[in-house]
Amino acid sequence: MVFAGGPATEGPGMVVSDELKEPIRSHHNIERDSVKHYKCALKICPRSFYEGPAKRASNNVHAVDLFVGCFDQVGLLEMKSLPNSMNGVIVLSDSFATSIFKQRFLRMFNKDDQDFL
Repeated sequence: MVFAGGPATEGPGMVVSDELKEPIRSHHNIERDSVKHYKCALKICPRSFYEGPAKRASNNVHAVDLFVGCFDQVGLLEMKSLPNSMNGVIVLSDSFATSIFKQRFLRMFNKDDQDFL
């Protein structure tokens, strides 16, 4: 399970720098293909960075679930390969304190008729 409360600001999975003068990208930037950290000059891009752990999780039959506790950009576009590789879930809520988040998180641990999660 990954709990994200903001974007990655360091390392190969970086979505935005930690400098306040650099604004976070918008969906318009992504559509126009003008996102600074989405396409990298280096071979290690955020998207390919997250695809590596997604492949390892899939090869080991692990699911990755993403729980996002803010409506700001957290780099979900780059991280989507993590839950998509093994049918994980993505829960996007305003904060981790909302009732929607709490209900969905608790539902992850409900058992079915055969006592499986």
